[in-house]
Amino acid sequence: MNKNDFILDRANNELDTMVNQEAINKFLTEKFLGKCWHEPDFTGSGYASSTCCDCNEEVDNQDLFTPTGFFILWEKAQKEEWWDRFIIESDWPVDSEKDNNWIDYIVAINRPITFPILLAEFLGWKEGE
Repeated sequence: MNKNDFILDRANNELDTMVNQEAINKFLTEKFLGKCWHEPDFTGSGYASSTCCDCNEEVDNQDLFTPTGFFILWEKAQKEEWWDRFIIESDWPVDSEKDNNWIDYIVAINRPITFPILLAEFLGWKEGE
């Protein structure tokens, strides 16, 4: 399965474990939204506290692969000076052999399950980092 097939599968809500959603959530939260990705503070007993070990706020990270997360990213990204470049240069999952490949583009950009992946890759995220 190539990357475009994978993203199109995701666009059809077939979740796959090939992409680490938590890593993308963390990357976008820290690098794009400029917020702390809250890590629980583990006590000596091995139990995690409900506060972040870095900022002492409650551990309640936003899942950016949800409709709410999509709109947080979408609204901020549209305000960035690189928005047009993102639209033009991103590796959109389209099938060049189809006459209506623009439909794949519209599906990918408007899906909470694919938009964070494409945005993170555009901003420099790489799997395994």
